[in-house]
Amino acid sequence: TLFGRERRAEVYRNLATAAGLQVVPRACWLLYRIADHAPITERDLARRLGISSADLSDRMADLLQSGYVVVAPGAGSAADDGATVALTPAGEQAAARLAAAREAGIDRLASGWDPDKHPELRRLVSHITTRLVATDRPPERDEEAAAAALTGR
Repeated sequence: TLFGRERRAEVYRNLATAAGLQVVPRACWLLYRIADHAPITERDLARRLGISSADLSDRMADLLQSGYVVVAPGAGSAADDGATVALTPAGEQAAARLAAAREAGIDRLASGWDPDKHPELRRLVSHITTRLVATDRPPERDEEAAAAALTGR
């Protein structure tokens, strides 16, 4: 329910806001994935996410502009899979703040639950939510999709 298609952009927008990040939901979604797999080649990242290289480049533009990721040219060998995507120090901090925002959201949902008294349960819930965030499908265009949904187009 939390990560249903109809609420996905809202969830990522709220996570970004809670983490103090000025990124659109699609960029927030991608930052989680890069944090999980970096350093990784652009080709492997696109393949892992099930999106085209062009779509990845489009989605990554916000993160590059924000200084959260860097793309380094490949080694140039025949076996080279292309440029490598990695988090910058600012990107590592942003990813850590997103993880903290996700944890705080879990805590709000589980009001009345004292996670310090149940560390194993906290680890399990953290693992589940991390997997949920890691396996959801890429959000579509943020603003255009929201506007179309509101107007029924």
